[in-house]
Amino acid sequence: MAAMYCVADYVQKIIFINKPFATAAKVIGSKEYEELLTLRRDCPDYKVELRTISKNPHKQSHHGLTYEKMAEHIARSYKADKAQRLEELEDMKYRAGFQKGSYAIVKKWFLEKYGKDLEIKHTDLAEEPADTTDNVIPMTAQN
Repeated sequence: MAAMYCVADYVQKIIFINKPFATAAKVIGSKEYEELLTLRRDCPDYKVELRTISKNPHKQSHHGLTYEKMAEHIARSYKADKAQRLEELEDMKYRAGFQKGSYAIVKKWFLEKYGKDLEIKHTDLAEEPADTTDNVIPMTAQN
């Protein structure tokens, strides 16, 4: 479950809340409702705003990059010394297994070593053909 978030910014005179808190505050008598009501009484001239998280549109995502895909890339791209490189990958997986976040460690190592020649496909909704969106029904708050 997402963490509830409600905080008053006394400099900007804004009460920031997140979506889970707003949803819970809709229920009259709930703890969140009472907390928001108390803040509104204490700070009547403050605006209540939904906290938004800004996303980096230029973030490079490697969705679907598994250990198997790493091994496939090495086997396909480095046929001459494939065995040595695959052994190096297995060694890295073994050593990273003793640490927290072992996949992230191996992924970072793999991208540093092989990332420059790795082809990552990016999908953009704006580039999607029009015929696939013809059957889409827009979702509303009432659905």
